[in-house]
Amino acid sequence: SNNIAGLVQWAKKRGYKLFTKDDVVPSTTAGRESLVLNRGTCHCKAKGDGCVITKPAPDQSACKCTLTYGECAGKVVGCKDVSSAQCNAPDNSLESCFQGLGDCKGYSNNLHTCECAYKKDGCIVSKPAKF
Repeated sequence: SNNIAGLVQWAKKRGYKLFTKDDVVPSTTAGRESLVLNRGTCHCKAKGDGCVITKPAPDQSACKCTLTYGECAGKVVGCKDVSSAQCNAPDNSLESCFQGLGDCKGYSNNLHTCECAYKKDGCIVSKPAKF
């Protein structure tokens, strides 16, 4: 319909949120990266075989670190889990890095590895992974 005013009234009456041209609107075709609620910047740096966050993303967003030719770059994106504490108030932690679904290998120093011991009845975990 070309009756924009009528459509706006209909939507508001039913409680639908309407956006202006200045709002960041989630797109069904653009994916997670269009779900950023607060524009801004974040920074990542190379460490070991991956990246770590050096400047967190703004609140209600995440930092996606990307490693290219030994250099890391950060991009503000939508969070993997919008209900998480790290999405609400991002920091430089591994958990915040996970929210951006980027390269977080710079945080690893055997954090996510475990060790097994062989016993006569099979294997048992002798050192659990830390999360």
